[in-house]
Amino acid sequence: FTAVGSALGAGSFTIHALNIANEDLGAVTPFPSTAPQLLAALANPDVCHDFDAFGIVLNITATPNATALSNSPLCQGNTIQLFGSTTTPGTAAFSWTGPNGFTSAAQNPQIAAAEATASGIYTVVVTANGCTAAPAETAVTVTATPSVLITNNHPAACQGTCASLSAETAGDATYSWTGPNGFTANQPNVEFCDITPEFSGTYCVSAVVNGCESELACTNITVLLPDDPALR
Repeated sequence: FTAVGSALGAGSFTIHALNIANEDLGAVTPFPSTAPQLLAALANPDVCHDFDAFGIVLNITATPNATALSNSPLCQGNTIQLFGSTTTPGTAAFSWTGPNGFTSAAQNPQIAAAEATASGIYTVVVTANGCTAAPAETAVTVTATPSVLITNNHPAACQGTCASLSAETAGDATYSWTGPNGFTANQPNVEFCDITPEFSGTYCVSAVVNGCESELACTNITVLLPDDPALR
């Protein structure tokens, strides 16, 4: 006897053996499709048969399910968090695989200080009650940290003149400048005119691309007075 789990479904079934003499098969043709029809056929005194009333218990375990999630997208240097789950009752085992040879037997593994090369497909396989679920996948994107370049057009500028700075990075970026005397700005290019010595100091800028912030890039502006030796 062969039972196909997908046909029967999960559960506990009792299998009974039935032996009908060849010469009596015509009395139960077509073969009954329901239990009452079968019992009625076997009640026919002209049918010689043996019936195992006790039967054999067949337990079919449900195939487990699996779900894979992550905290993607995230920025380079942050921690990748993977989440595996199943609604199947019982004790479950998890097996993760991913880029760069990543493997883990934890249900919710983490990858600290993730690089952009950790981007890709992460797959989890769940085993519960001796049965294995179909693999579940989650896509992870780790965005590389952008870099920002400063151009200082006037590192040494005379008092009363103009000085300008510009920032550049790849992609659609938003910028954040800071500098002396509480200076802030949000555009890539800044200019100062009629400058005084108070404008001297360090100016820094960062850029945010795709939600990820660059490291600070900094430069200095020095305002020269008319009697400064650097002007001679």
